[in-house]
Amino acid sequence: MPFIQHYKVIHSGYFGPVGAPVEFWSHSLAVSAVSPFLVRSDLPAIAASCRTAWSSLASSINNNVRLTRTRVVSIGPDGKYNRDASGAYVLGDDTTEAAGGGTTIQPPQLALAVTLTTDRTDALGKGRFYLPSPVIGTLASDLRMTATASNAVLANVKAYLAGVRGAFPATATTGVVVASGGSLAKAVPPQNRLVTGVRIGRVVDTMRSRRADLQESYVVGTFP
Repeated sequence: MPFIQHYKVIHSGYFGPVGAPVEFWSHSLAVSAVSPFLVRSDLPAIAASCRTAWSSLASSINNNVRLTRTRVVSIGPDGKYNRDASGAYVLGDDTTEAAGGGTTIQPPQLALAVTLTTDRTDALGKGRFYLPSPVIGTLASDLRMTATASNAVLANVKAYLAGVRGAFPATATTGVVVASGGSLAKAVPPQNRLVTGVRIGRVVDTMRSRRADLQESYVVGTFP
């Protein structure tokens, strides 16, 4: 499926004590690319700045979550990683570790959806990523996060997005986008839609895929 060239910012890490991963997580953003495109040597410093931007989310993520890698990758029209003339991938890596700031240890399958909206209202105009082990506070009587808690997450996500945008030279991008390969059925071409809004769900989500490496054990009793 064809795409418009862009950059992908990928954050990844694990749940568990320092140096003892129990389960893994990742999320990513797309950032538009403006010609002349950035080269491989440009990207390590940008990756480091994107890692700093991730710290804006720290108070919305619990400290059993560790960030271990931030990668910025150039994505070509074929949707794959670009290579330079030497054959090397055009990417930058930062492996400085960071952690969430909350103090509640939660099951790794709990997450909070962050929806990115654009000027297009259908599915091609929306993006999504999930905050791992979110700080949700005390639930309201309707079993949802309170509006106050959700607004705190919203403020942190907006700061994070601004930090990622600011990590790139102003001449290299127009901003964070939802990158889509388009739709043949809808006769919609590939597009990068600039993110114009953020939506935080108040209902905590579950992601069963995030417990694939969590080792089950049992307490067994006889009966009667």
